[in-house]
Amino acid sequence: RADQATGGFLGLTKQTRLLRMSLAVLRSRILILAFAMRMLQQTVGKMLEANAKQINAEKKLANVLKTTGQQYTTSTKTLSRYASALATTSRHGDELILNSMALMATFKNVTGKTFKDAISISLDLAEVMGTDLKSASIMVGKALDEPTKGLTALTRVGVSFSDEQRKQVK
Repeated sequence: RADQATGGFLGLTKQTRLLRMSLAVLRSRILILAFAMRMLQQTVGKMLEANAKQINAEKKLANVLKTTGQQYTTSTKTLSRYASALATTSRHGDELILNSMALMATFKNVTGKTFKDAISISLDLAEVMGTDLKSASIMVGKALDEPTKGLTALTRVGVSFSDEQRKQVK
């Protein structure tokens, strides 16, 4: 009987050890799953946030185009595609470029091809001057809306103009 009891006890100890190892493996797998779920949650959250910013920027641009009467000359969809194209060659995302477009659209004399050129120039100016896109857009928009004053403002921030360019403005 003592041998039987010892054998039963050793068998129980072995089974307990196996159960403990199985629970440890299960715990590790649950932790890995929890970590993966958290990463997925963060990624999806960031994607949804970026999508919301994009939608808001497009709505803002559409409202400004409508308010300024420019929705007849260009569509938000066309400008959105242009912003996406510019974003591939810029450090700015398309939602920032769309916001820049909304800002630029408030300058009534900046329309058509000049509008698209102004956005591109704003991106370049922001990059070269180390400023934010909003400030660069305001400078370029003012310069194109009121060329004489704009020339002076751009000169103040370090943009150089040739004598020929100054004559063209006047």
